[in-house]
Amino acid sequence: MKFKVSNTKLHAQLQILSRLIASRNSVPILESVLFEVRAGKLFLASSDGENRLETWMDLDEQEGDDFSFAVKSAFLLEPLREIPEQIITFDINEADLNTVVSYLNGQFVYRAEAADQYPVMDPLREDAPSYAVPAKVLDEGIAYTLFATSQDKARPITTGICVDAREDRLSFVGTDGFLLALYSNSDVKVAAPVEFILSRKPSLLIRLLLQKLDPESLINIHVGDKHTIMSCDEFTLRCSLIAGKYPNYRSVFPKEQANVLEVDRQKTVAALRRVSMFSDKTLGMVELDLKANALRMCCRDIDYSTSADEYMDVSYSGEDMIISFKINHLLDIFSTFDLSDTLQFKLGDKTAPGLVMPASLPENVELKAMVMPLMR
Repeated sequence: MKFKVSNTKLHAQLQILSRLIASRNSVPILESVLFEVRAGKLFLASSDGENRLETWMDLDEQEGDDFSFAVKSAFLLEPLREIPEQIITFDINEADLNTVVSYLNGQFVYRAEAADQYPVMDPLREDAPSYAVPAKVLDEGIAYTLFATSQDKARPITTGICVDAREDRLSFVGTDGFLLALYSNSDVKVAAPVEFILSRKPSLLIRLLLQKLDPESLINIHVGDKHTIMSCDEFTLRCSLIAGKYPNYRSVFPKEQANVLEVDRQKTVAALRRVSMFSDKTLGMVELDLKANALRMCCRDIDYSTSADEYMDVSYSGEDMIISFKINHLLDIFSTFDLSDTLQFKLGDKTAPGLVMPASLPENVELKAMVMPLMR
């Protein structure tokens, strides 16, 4: 059988699909992308054994019956990248799967693999809860919380994002035990509460897929016991879930903090990056010295007798205080929370967690992060 397709469109799809393929696979077929030629369309799928991504595209021409086969992604990614924009032809011998890919000035040949070797995932149960989320909300929810998650596999729950759908809002939460980020949007509501913990790998992949969509496109989410399926007109992503009960995140946010610091987000990020070069590499601590409308940031490395101080004019109301945080935590929050040019940093005493939030937000959005101080 033969089919013709745009090489640049196919290459773009394969680039995304290859993100899901693990660098080392105990199952050899998972190094490949599944091709299904059906009714003038090309359906593509990749998997790492736990997650599965399916995309599709129109063919320019199909000759012969519908047919399926698998191809190692490395066989196609590099050659297609070097071919100028054009229509290329795949000619597959259905008996031995010998494949010839022809383009304007030449061809390359490889042997495909049988499609029946590719794993098939069980469907979700018929009564699995589902709801729809605008692409923009899903993208923001992941972007504003994923940075706070841990990469410590000994605590698997903290390595993923909690997606908590309620009757009045949809919330995304990430934490590593010292830092907690929350994003909520009240425009998305569900009839009955449903919660799951999305692992890091599909979270990164869904953000990549969402960049190509209209922000108002709806993503349908179906929640199973071990997997969730996110789908739209362009793709279907089956994501593995992390088992376990997520802690009651709203109960840990401090209720009252009398000391309020307001800073320019971009200027503060730049200042933190400068002083961070002189921080102790083990603790990575920055000291904040707060006085009326004045902030001094200080990093020091006693082992190397180096230090850095930076002074900023800020808006601060509260008691004079000196409090220390892990500088990477502050950099992550201040770099990520870009919904406002001004951030509020609310503090209790030097042992209480700090609360960071944009100074202004849309009425339907809640965004904040809690960060634990360091004790000298």
